[in-house]
Amino acid sequence: MIRTLSAPGTFVQKYVFLVLWFCILGAINILMWSGKLLDPHGEPPSLEARIGFLAMWLVPPLVAAWLTRLLKRVRMSDEGLLISDYRREILVPFSAIESVSPHSKVEPFQPVEIRFRAPTEFGDRIQFVPRGRYGFLPWPDPALSELRERVNNP
Repeated sequence: MIRTLSAPGTFVQKYVFLVLWFCILGAINILMWSGKLLDPHGEPPSLEARIGFLAMWLVPPLVAAWLTRLLKRVRMSDEGLLISDYRREILVPFSAIESVSPHSKVEPFQPVEIRFRAPTEFGDRIQFVPRGRYGFLPWPDPALSELRERVNNP
C-alpha cells in the first residue's frame, strides 16, 4: 500500500507560487518601465521606484527557489520511500535512510528532513512538508511516526 506523506500543497509551494509571482510582478515592471503605470500625482515612477520593483520581481523568486530546492513529494510504500521532484521519482529503501529529523517545533507543517546513508539522485538529504490531521489543533499525519519507526527499527 502506498501512502502520501507530503502535504497536498507541495507542488503549489514549490512551483506555482514562483510562476505567479514572476508573472504578476513582471507585468507591473513592464507597466512601470513603459511609463503606463503612473504614480498618484500622474507622473511616471521614479528611477528608484522602478529599480525597487525590478529587485522585488527578481530577488524573492530566486530566494524562494533556493529555499525550496530540497522540497520533494514523498510517498511511503512497503519497500521504502517514493521521492519525486514532479519530473522523476525514485525509490529509496528504508535501509538507505540514515535519519528522519525530529518534529521539534509546535508547528505541524514544519518541513521534515530525511538524510540518506549515501547520496541519491536528489542528493544526501531532502525535505518534505508532512500532511496534517485537523481537529482542535492541527497535528502531523500518524504515517510520519510510522516512517520514523521503520527507519529506527529496520
